[in-house]
Amino acid sequence: MLDFQPKSYWRRFLHSKIFLLPMAVLALILLNAVFGLYNKSRVANQALELVRSEETRLKEREAYLTASIAELETERGVEKVIREKFGMVRPGERVINLVEPKEATATPLTLPQKSFWQRWWGNLPSF
Repeated sequence: MLDFQPKSYWRRFLHSKIFLLPMAVLALILLNAVFGLYNKSRVANQALELVRSEETRLKEREAYLTASIAELETERGVEKVIREKFGMVRPGERVINLVEPKEATATPLTLPQKSFWQRWWGNLPSF
């Protein structure tokens, strides 16, 4: 019978309020820590996506600028840029500026407002 007494002592201790209350507090602390880590992980993943999209945008810009530099290294590219930006022409050439016609804006037709008496007089039957 003495062999069973220590087991019942530990069982009573593990089910007592003195033991369960600190364990519940410990469980809440651990749960709070897990949720904190989850939120930090989510924020880090969002920041990672933002950095990746920025990296993609910068690589596209680098490719565009590299192509622009390569174009400006040729004489034809330099001439094209000068013609576009400054409107310069070679001797004997003419510049033609095409102007698109302005679109006609429709103004709403407003009728003059009749006064109360004019509307009243207009509603009378004519004989």
